[in-house]
Amino acid sequence: SLSNIKLAFFPPNTTSRCQPMDQGVIRAFKCYYRQKLVKHIIAQCSAARNADQVAITVLDAINWIDSL
Repeated sequence: SLSNIKLAFFPPNTTSRCQPMDQGVIRAFKCYYRQKLVKHIIAQCSAARNADQVAITVLDAINWIDSL
């Protein structure tokens, strides 16, 4: 009920059309992040007995992002 704010929602997958320069940055970020994620999962698989024991914490994600 705020009178100074108007919300507008974009359709899905329009970021690359509205801001084409972001497409390369987002792709590179996802690539590096997924690489860190896979390395972490592989490292934990040797100690884990089942898939439920492989844990990824928010701190892990923050550290991966910080290392980029």
